[in-house]
Amino acid sequence: MKKWFWLIFLIVVLIIAYTIVFGFSLYMIPIILIFAGIAFLKILNFIEGSKQNDTDEYYRSLERINRKR
Repeated sequence: MKKWFWLIFLIVVLIIAYTIVFGFSLYMIPIILIFAGIAFLKILNFIEGSKQNDTDEYYRSLERINRKR
């Protein structure tokens, strides 16, 4: 649910920023959507990757504690 919210939010912000800078033209919307999608996927991969690193670190620390016992 949150992922979709951020995707939509990002697209809206990009469209608003584009209209302010260049004035509105319809043929740019697909390009904006493509860039927003790519950015969104990169952000998601980054978030998932950092979560994975955290869990790996957690399990490593558990193993260290168990070895000490």
